[in-house]
Amino acid sequence: MTIDPNHTAIEFAVTYAMNSIIKGRFHEFSGTLLLDADNPSGSYVSVQIDAGSLDSGSEQRDEQLRSDAFFDIESHEALTFESTSVELAGDNHWQVHGNLSMLNVTRPVTLDTHYYGIVEDATSITRAGFVSETDIRRSDWGMDWNAEQDTGVLVSDRVRIALFVSAIPVDDESDDDEDDSEWAPR
Repeated sequence: MTIDPNHTAIEFAVTYAMNSIIKGRFHEFSGTLLLDADNPSGSYVSVQIDAGSLDSGSEQRDEQLRSDAFFDIESHEALTFESTSVELAGDNHWQVHGNLSMLNVTRPVTLDTHYYGIVEDATSITRAGFVSETDIRRSDWGMDWNAEQDTGVLVSDRVRIALFVSAIPVDDESDDDEDDSEWAPR
């Protein structure tokens, strides 16, 4: 399956000035997954995110986030996530373990994932739906710029990441079978 960018959102949120939340999202990304809903441990996911496509709703803030103080998009164009294992945590609730790479640092993270099943939408496209969330400390990837203020720091170290994913089958143009879709990554 492939992540449908038109029906997927990858978002982040941080605490700003110790009393408000700033949210942003990435507009350019791609990903594939191998889905085994009956045996989640047989599933796999890979996601690539264009760091320069971030949008927090403020061009001035986005310029700072793209700078070497944060994502350093001149030297590091992409963030990647590669799963290493998937475990069942409850009904349609999975823990997706994997490695998040950014700024030339790779660290393990766990995505708390809720699987919403497979449906055929109104346009006859088969879709699998997921919501995955995790918290990271941006300093673990060397992203430690901050500014002191009376109430603490300007930007929290903790970042909430949320993925709202719709995945669709990958067209298999090389196969002459009647079934023209494949659920495995290419």
